Amino acid sequence: NMRQTFTDCSALTTAINIPESVIDMYMCFSSCPSLKNVAIPLTNLSTYDSALYNDTAIEDITLVGLRSSSFNLSTLGGTIPETDIKELVNNHLATVESATLTLGSIYLAYLTEEEIAGAVAKGWILE
Repeated sequence: NMRQTFTDCSALTTAINIPESVIDMYMCFSSCPSLKNVAIPLTNLSTYDSALYNDTAIEDITLVGLRSSSFNLSTLGGTIPETDIKELVNNHLATVESATLTLGSIYLAYLTEEEIAGAVAKGWILE
């Protein structure tokens, strides 16, 4: 459980490596205005709302593991760089029967038709 662990930590610039076993990152790094780099463990994460809320300096998000269940990036908070959205879709989505990746219109616009087709071929619904 990493719930609100580093909330309002203005000196934090790089997040620690969070184990893939973590399932709760609710507001974990919320309002960390100097945070530039963070790792998000995708495999078991179930609660991640506002994990990056009000983090205006984010430059890179390292995604760890494969995601095989629905994921809503629009609730993560912060601004996710285009390269990290592409990495998620191209490298971190496991093949599933059906799961939804909610990107929102801004993040969905980052993807090429080929990237969208690749995610859909794995069983993902993009919205």
